[in-house]
Amino acid sequence: MKRGWLQVAAACAVATVAQRRPVFALLPSNKTDTSAQPSFDSTLHEAPAPNSTLRSNSVPAGPNDRKPTLIYLRPGPHESGADGRWVMEGEGSAWVEFPGGVFGLRFSQDQPFDVTYVNELAEPTLIHAHGMTGAATPPYTLDGVPYVDAEPIAPGERVHYRYDLKAHNVGTHWIHSHYGFHHELGLAAPMVVDGPFPEGFPHKARLDRMPDAVMFLEDFCSFPKDGPDPNSGCLEPHKVFDALKADWQKEEPGFDFSECLEAARGEDTWDVGFKSHLANGRPASDPRIVLVPEEEAFMRIRIINAAEMTNYHVELGQLSGELVATDGQPCHPKREKSVWVGVAQRMDVVVKVPTAPGAYPIKAVAEGLVMDEHVRQSVLVLVVGGPSHIPAQGADSPVPETAPGMMLSKGELSLRAWTPLPEPTGATRHIVLNLTGNNGFRSINTHSWSIPPLNAVHYTPNPHALRVRSGERICITFRNFNDDSHPFHLHGHVFQVTKIGDTEIHGAMRDTVLVGSGDCATLQICFQADNPGIWPLHCHMSYHLAAGMITSIEYDG
Repeated sequence: MKRGWLQVAAACAVATVAQRRPVFALLPSNKTDTSAQPSFDSTLHEAPAPNSTLRSNSVPAGPNDRKPTLIYLRPGPHESGADGRWVMEGEGSAWVEFPGGVFGLRFSQDQPFDVTYVNELAEPTLIHAHGMTGAATPPYTLDGVPYVDAEPIAPGERVHYRYDLKAHNVGTHWIHSHYGFHHELGLAAPMVVDGPFPEGFPHKARLDRMPDAVMFLEDFCSFPKDGPDPNSGCLEPHKVFDALKADWQKEEPGFDFSECLEAARGEDTWDVGFKSHLANGRPASDPRIVLVPEEEAFMRIRIINAAEMTNYHVELGQLSGELVATDGQPCHPKREKSVWVGVAQRMDVVVKVPTAPGAYPIKAVAEGLVMDEHVRQSVLVLVVGGPSHIPAQGADSPVPETAPGMMLSKGELSLRAWTPLPEPTGATRHIVLNLTGNNGFRSINTHSWSIPPLNAVHYTPNPHALRVRSGERICITFRNFNDDSHPFHLHGHVFQVTKIGDTEIHGAMRDTVLVGSGDCATLQICFQADNPGIWPLHCHMSYHLAAGMITSIEYDG
């Protein structure tokens, strides 16, 4: 993918139309030559700003490097309507407005990740680049997990991150705070690294120049399933966690950790609900609009599930689609009318643009077997034939009559990696992780490891780390005693899904996989231990992570 598709001035036009709907028109690419821009590096070419810190793997600034992109971490208000929700706002060459109306980072594979975070909040935070994996891109000291690899960014401090990007970083990713519940409060944004598809990939030439849009999914304003709502103002998610913790403290003394609980059904499918579900910062009643030029036959939709706790069933409606990448990694193309996207996962779907003018909504419906009074969906609308076909506000986003059901691990069975793991050349180490407890408490082999500021006051290294050596093939089997499903994310590595239950597969390459709920369901992943450091492995449901559903891969030698 060429960056010219998304240069803000050349490839994204914002129009004000009836109902003041946010509209984004895809225009032909006008590539901007940036090679003549002046070199700049805050540590090499000028005195650092007050409270400025460089966190770098010592990649020197090149003669054609651009000025680092600044990202300001600020309190709201936010377009979702919640006054005070935090925002990421940026300036610089890598901070762009994607078609679909959401801002984020966009690099090409031959550029460095070169970003300065400026903390304008009243409390510390730290940002993780989700999907940056392998070969010290970044090294673990720049991973963005508080206290594991670095101190949080203090209020008023600015921190400069710089490291090379490589071909294996190409794909759809995102950035988010890894500190407390700052992610739910709004500190998250898309990130895309542009580069070509692998040689031999079907329709490679078309894909490499295809226009794209981003569908960035979020849930917001949490509340517990049971008891009063302690978060009525939407900006105190820690109080929801405190309610879960109080419930666990009552349950723990009599809890049977050896019992294989049945998979959750009905109202038991969730412990934490959300009053808002957003696509690109907008609710279903006021969705983002993407105007598609009539000459475009295909469009790549980069679906990013940036939710705290919600898996989404993304329904293409009248569009036909083909899945081409999972978590930024190319997969064998697979025709789809809908896809499940688990928490923290990404799915790249190529849709065929209809010839008939009209509005074509893509809906993300929250997982569940029952619906509640809250609208549990969000929408992105592709419009063909010009602004006259933009639907009236609310007309394109009815509440679904039925819930989409549950996301299951078996959905992975039909996915195949385009570039699978190579055959192992060294020893293979097998590890079993039992997912135990409830709501994330005492959840990995009956243990918890908590990172401040939530369920721990002081940082303590992981006493139950998974020890590995460089060059080993590591295969981890998750066995889920718990009645919830869990999207497990491994930092610093990409893995292959190799077994679901008793079925061996050559599955997708990923960095996040959903482990199915209950009944001691099993799923195996394998990866190459080729990136020394301390790398978290955790459930990406934020309330489970806060409770201690996290361990770490740590290298010996």
